[in-house]
Amino acid sequence: MTEKKEKNEGLALVDGGEAVGDDTEQYVELRRSILAKRAKADENYWDLGVDLAEAYNHDCYRAWGFDSWKEYVEQEVDIHIRKAQYLVKLQEWFETMTPAIQKWMRELGWTKARMLMHVVTQENATEWKNRIEGKTVAEIEEMLKSDKGEEGSGEGSDSSSAAETTSKLSFSLFPGQRETVEDALRKAGELAESDKQGNLLTLICTEYLATNTNNQSTEDYLNHVQKSTGLKIVAVRESDDTIVFGGDYIDAQEAELGEDEDVD
Repeated sequence: MTEKKEKNEGLALVDGGEAVGDDTEQYVELRRSILAKRAKADENYWDLGVDLAEAYNHDCYRAWGFDSWKEYVEQEVDIHIRKAQYLVKLQEWFETMTPAIQKWMRELGWTKARMLMHVVTQENATEWKNRIEGKTVAEIEEMLKSDKGEEGSGEGSDSSSAAETTSKLSFSLFPGQRETVEDALRKAGELAESDKQGNLLTLICTEYLATNTNNQSTEDYLNHVQKSTGLKIVAVRESDDTIVFGGDYIDAQEAELGEDEDVD
């Protein structure tokens, strides 16, 4: 209570939001306004995610005159492509939950809900609901970190010995592949402000998994790339020269070419 009251004294408030002194009454409404708009922003994120997921999954942006999903969200919606994809992925995961779990997640608010994406499942939702009841965002974050640490430590492990809790991964790369990996590690290092390559590789892999959670096949992945870039992709299996993706597009182009020749 003491800590909360000290923070409130900056606005001359006590518990309940009542002003102390006539000269600070204007700030009472400001504080209420900030909290109300913050709650509305959370709700808007949910609703925006619903609409973006529908636009993405049905390629609506093409009918609106945009060549790619990236072009649409960055030019018209005015948000970064990564944030748009995050909203879509969150909505796609959210839709797999039961109505009761969905109701609870919405009541939690956007910030807490996104922390629990792919953590909460149909099976453990009740457990998590009880665990985080009354918890702040910071407290939930600490819980998640603690759970992750316990999973990684293993029974009987000695955290004081790094040699017992780490392992080395080795593989060969062609020159072009190595350059790509080094560029990715360098970029991750800039963003994370770290030079620990193991952590940076984990960060890169986590980002990849989050982006491709709902891609269950090569076809799903290539469809995702097409939508994101606005490019048409034709994929050929090198071993037997079989077209494994984009065959319909080639057929359509050949049919169109044939019609043009008939006209001539």
